[in-house]
Amino acid sequence: MQEIWNVYFVLVGPPYTKFPVPGRGGRTLIGRAVTCEIFLPQPGVAKHHAVLHQREGYWHMCESLDRSVRTLLNGTVPSVPFSIIDGDLLTIGDVVLKFVSES
Repeated sequence: MQEIWNVYFVLVGPPYTKFPVPGRGGRTLIGRAVTCEIFLPQPGVAKHHAVLHQREGYWHMCESLDRSVRTLLNGTVPSVPFSIIDGDLLTIGDVVLKFVSES
């Protein structure tokens, strides 16, 4: 039987929006552009802000595409690439997202 994963980000604070992370093994683009899989139209978020990849069962933020806008992991500036695990807080500009991974 294949294991089913439910992976998503939740916007921390009202309106608590849920952003599913599409498919395993793929690439998920986060940013302000409407073409991004995780669309964040808030000021302080770059059009193409970052890329999330899934490899070997783990999620990684492999690229910060716009270095003029900060990205924090649990309140600190990480080196890229970095792994993201269940419960991590990702801050993109002024937006805080909680990473949730359920199996």
